[in-house]
Amino acid sequence: MKKVLGLFLSTVLLLLLFSACNEPNDAFFIGTVKSVSEEDITVTVAEKFTKANGETVKFQSENAAQLAVGDELRVQIVDGAVKECTVLLAVENMRSDGADTDSPPMLQKWEDTKVPKGFPDFNDRSLEIEVRESDCFGTHNAYRVVDQNKNITYLSSVGSRSSEFVIMGDVTDKCKLGDFVVLTTSKHSVNACYRAADAKDITKLEVIDSKKALQYVEMNNRLNSTLYKPVIYLYPQQTVSVDVALELDGRLTCTYPEYADGWDGLTVYPNGTIQKDGREYYCLYWEGESRFEPDFSKGFCVKSEDTASFLEKTLREIGLNDREANEFIIYWLPILQQNEYNLISFQGENYTELAKLTVSPTPDSVLRVFMSFKALENPTEVEPQVFTPFERNGFAVVEWGGGPA
Repeated sequence: MKKVLGLFLSTVLLLLLFSACNEPNDAFFIGTVKSVSEEDITVTVAEKFTKANGETVKFQSENAAQLAVGDELRVQIVDGAVKECTVLLAVENMRSDGADTDSPPMLQKWEDTKVPKGFPDFNDRSLEIEVRESDCFGTHNAYRVVDQNKNITYLSSVGSRSSEFVIMGDVTDKCKLGDFVVLTTSKHSVNACYRAADAKDITKLEVIDSKKALQYVEMNNRLNSTLYKPVIYLYPQQTVSVDVALELDGRLTCTYPEYADGWDGLTVYPNGTIQKDGREYYCLYWEGESRFEPDFSKGFCVKSEDTASFLEKTLREIGLNDREANEFIIYWLPILQQNEYNLISFQGENYTELAKLTVSPTPDSVLRVFMSFKALENPTEVEPQVFTPFERNGFAVVEWGGGPA
């Protein structure tokens, strides 16, 4: 790709004066390339910056030929002169190669990306937000910096499945207006339409180019299924150090304890207790999104009022013990009972190949239970599933999870 993020401009023809709200010796504006020749660049200035800079700005650069009409730039001003420009959004990265050219771009220009109406004014530091521990929040989505000052940075999701994000505190040394970023937090608040975190709780904040941002959007559009609450139980015969790795064809959206590059160095006791970094856990939890196509060729049609008894009987046949089955039922029963009927099927290799699990030392017996279901208004006929009894031998590993089709 011939686009470059940083273009140092050699010959400057235009001096710019900025308003008092900008620092006089180091400021910038955002705009779109209107025309470009061998050395000359004409930029249409975004509305936010026109008062100080006018509607268009023209300057020269020895690297002008590397730009294209429609490219979005952030142009830096030092001592009133154009110093540097950064390609924020290359026009070739606005949509996928296979996307319909008549459809809206998958990546919007900064000027078209707005802070949502009714968004809280987080400049009010007395605003109370509910903050929770967040080992689970990671870089499964990309964001764009849509507004920023030294107190607040507003991020807008470029994908289709995440809400807006607010960073409270100064991160202007890590990202600037118009940048595409990915981030990881140690804790954050959750609201129906946004997440918020203090700058001190941002464990990773990385600026990415528009090509990488587009890849996040494409991945979002490919993912059609959420894999809810798979939990993993480990039952060694003696206390042992265990490493667990999960290879998901998709993305992890939540893990506890934090997965990072794997659940490594776990101390696991015969009763299933897991110790890591001074804390105790009874299971490993993960959740993710993937392109998953459940198999409903066999299964069960279950009436709402029969759900509890069906799960008790079926989970025992599959091989979950009472504690595991109780936790499964407590989680899924209120969800399933919302539907008049449910078509339920427990998945096999199509699930285990999608979410490959590796445990070291190698377990002697592994049971992975994943329930897919469809809500139905009326009953339907389906060939019943038959299960092979699960024998817990030696070091046993058990997992359960599920998701709607």
